[in-house]
Amino acid sequence: MNAPDVKSLFQSYIDEPDGTFITSANLNTYLDAGYNEFRLRVSEYNNDFYARQVVISLTASDSYDLSSTGGNPVTLIGPAPSVGTANAMIRLNSVRISNANGTERGAIYKAVSGLRGLQANYQSWAMVGTVLMFSESNTQTFQLSYVPVADINWDAAGQYIDSLGPYHDLIALYAYKQYAIRDNAVNQPLQAQLAIRERDFKDYLSSPNHETNQYVNQDWSSYDNV
Repeated sequence: MNAPDVKSLFQSYIDEPDGTFITSANLNTYLDAGYNEFRLRVSEYNNDFYARQVVISLTASDSYDLSSTGGNPVTLIGPAPSVGTANAMIRLNSVRISNANGTERGAIYKAVSGLRGLQANYQSWAMVGTVLMFSESNTQTFQLSYVPVADINWDAAGQYIDSLGPYHDLIALYAYKQYAIRDNAVNQPLQAQLAIRERDFKDYLSSPNHETNQYVNQDWSSYDNV
């Protein structure tokens, strides 16, 4: 499916002909939310499917503010990130030692939860608000791998979404969940279809043929992922 196909499917699900109640812009907002949920589900099984990389440098510091309001040269979040709003971060996947070009594949730091995790784990990182915190002070260059926000024009003819076309009906189903909040209604057949399609999608993403099971069963610092 391309973007207009998914939008048309979503419109058929909501069956709402009144353009004053739900506008085309409303539809696009719900589809953006649905696609972001779709991307996050994919990233649970394959961190690198949508990933992009940037390089940051620290000088005798244990923190780096990723917000555009923090004043650092490379920013991924906030009102005006340096990578552009179309590439802003919704999930940080990994942090590894690298070089200025991002070509050196150095040690991968361990992701932990909060400041207590940093105190207990050497070479670890955690997001605390907008700040990327490290377990130690560093004078080092790091490559960050992250998932950006979706940037899809749902009205553009032939707009490509991604290579997971057989499962793009899930985008419309996720978008419907957003619409259902506004409509204050539960669609039981749709909920049943969503459960079936999510199970199929999970099986596909977890299959050896998709090469994503390594991200579920192996640690990020294991040899195969370095």
